[in-house]
Amino acid sequence: LDGLAASRRLGAGWRLGAFGGWAPAWQDLDFSSEDQVAGVTVELDPAGAGATGLGLVLAGIGRYHQGEVSREYVAMTTTWRGGPGLSLLQAAEVDFNRGWRRDTGADAVHLTSFALGARWQAERRLAFSAGFDDREPVRTWETRDRPDSLFQDAGRRGLRGGIEVRGGAGLRLNLDAGVRSPESGGTDTRSWSARLWVPAWPGPTLDLDFSVRGFTGPNLGGLAPALGVSHRGRSGWTVRGSGGAYRYTDRVGDDDRSSTWLSGAVERGLGRHWSALAELRGDWGEARDLRSLALEARCRF
Repeated sequence: LDGLAASRRLGAGWRLGAFGGWAPAWQDLDFSSEDQVAGVTVELDPAGAGATGLGLVLAGIGRYHQGEVSREYVAMTTTWRGGPGLSLLQAAEVDFNRGWRRDTGADAVHLTSFALGARWQAERRLAFSAGFDDREPVRTWETRDRPDSLFQDAGRRGLRGGIEVRGGAGLRLNLDAGVRSPESGGTDTRSWSARLWVPAWPGPTLDLDFSVRGFTGPNLGGLAPALGVSHRGRSGWTVRGSGGAYRYTDRVGDDDRSSTWLSGAVERGLGRHWSALAELRGDWGEARDLRSLALEARCRF
């Protein structure tokens, strides 16, 4: 247990929350008490999920290293759902710099990321999406002594578009592609993905999920296919098995790395409010070689 979060509905679509805890050690993700995280959240969803109207999620977040500021910022997400079938998403992060962060020459208030997306449900079985984002790498306590050039060269702007096609019996196909351009100039990075969801196949209680993702850039290229099958059993049981592969190509050093992975998960509803999940996963190969077990319990109030 490394943190706690709580929220309370205030009525009329408003919800107020707070959270606090410790961040894992960035070197190996082990538990650590050196980095503390705390924040508050405000959420507005007056119309309820899926209805038209304006929604807002606002979070003030602070991260500290042994009491010294690492990053303090506000994250804001705004959604708008209207007709006919149009929805918009805007997300941004604004950093407030003080202490050593201000001493590096940064502005007291700085917009570090901005994204804008749109989705249009053209008809019941066809939808289109498009998006733009502009992100800057953020200097934190761990990277406070890194040269400015590393942050300037890592800035990216991106465009993305996609299409969703729905067939009979819940079949769904998603296709999307994007391009990211370095702000300092140079070669673009292009990426794409495809996902096919086939419910009730190859049996009435089975669902098939197939996806493949790929990218190509100035230094690396990669491909990652995955296949999963889930079984919806009686009494709230869901069993899922999945597997896939990664393949990375180093375009500079002509070095290829690949790995495969397998995962098995069991999920069970435990009454009206509780559910539990257990997942065992293994990765083998040059890119990754590890085994992991995840246990999760949920309670919905």
